[in-house]
Amino acid sequence: MTDGTEIKKRIDWLERKMVQVLWGMVSLVSAGVGVAISVITVDAEHVLLRIAVWLVSWLLIGWFLQRNVFKGAPAHIRFIDP
Repeated sequence: MTDGTEIKKRIDWLERKMVQVLWGMVSLVSAGVGVAISVITVDAEHVLLRIAVWLVSWLLIGWFLQRNVFKGAPAHIRFIDP
């Protein structure tokens, strides 16, 4: 293998791993903030409502963070499956 091919393989691997790390961080942060929002805004006796608020918050915050984290990235980076 040439040095150029080896470097390209290493960069591709690093790119995939970084996308996985970024997706994981976006997911954890948005889930945590969603839990905080649902605990603060909904009483403990309304479990289903609390779950619904958490789920909607998680999805909206995750979508917003994902848009900001991957802003300006080439299309093949944004859509790499983690």
